Amino acid sequence: MTSLKRSSTATLMASLLALMALLGCTRVSENESQNSTSPILLEEAPEDMVILVLDTSGSFAPFMLNDGKAWNLATRIVDGMFRARQGHNDQLVIAQVSGNDSPLLWQGKPQQLRQAFSSASDFRAFVLGKSDMKGSRIYDGISDAVDFCLNDSRAKKSKRAALLICSDMIDTTPNREQAETRLIQSLATFGKQGGVVAMYWVSVHPDEVSRWRRNLDKAGIKGIVESSIAHEPTLPKW
Repeated sequence: MTSLKRSSTATLMASLLALMALLGCTRVSENESQNSTSPILLEEAPEDMVILVLDTSGSFAPFMLNDGKAWNLATRIVDGMFRARQGHNDQLVIAQVSGNDSPLLWQGKPQQLRQAFSSASDFRAFVLGKSDMKGSRIYDGISDAVDFCLNDSRAKKSKRAALLICSDMIDTTPNREQAETRLIQSLATFGKQGGVVAMYWVSVHPDEVSRWRRNLDKAGIKGIVESSIAHEPTLPKW
């Protein structure tokens, strides 16, 4: 994506490079997409994988629309992967969580994403066009993305993986408790295979920050949880 925004500070790029150097676990699967821009994946196991989950529900809209912080971070991550990891067999999985039950959107190499969408605006239109802002199927949506990246036999052959979630983590589905338990289990498996997780702009009301810090401890996975009032996101550096 030639017009994706680049990081405004050297610190953010340094953090991104540290993240890409220290990820862990992965998986790629043949996912049939209704979008013609989805690339054909190579059979070779990926070196690094980033699962990027974007909350497109109504409550998170201010962070995604226009010049929202979450959207700016997403474009920086994609652009950073492209520039820092050229020539490597890395994989990027993009998912949206909202009211629908089809969170998975795109999978391929970062450079393929730049080729598939001419601009950040086109990419955002694609993401929002697949979402349902009237609902918040957050926990199951994230679980779907994680499980997708765990069920392929090539996962154990890959080197590193990270799950980056931009969401307030406010789930409004009737089965919220069951979905939360499922997500904790998925994260536990992801962590056992070396994956790391980071959650950004998590709601402080109700206190979802404390809830998900406890849940990550329960899952035994390395991760960070930052609140919606944090000034600037801190990428993992393990």
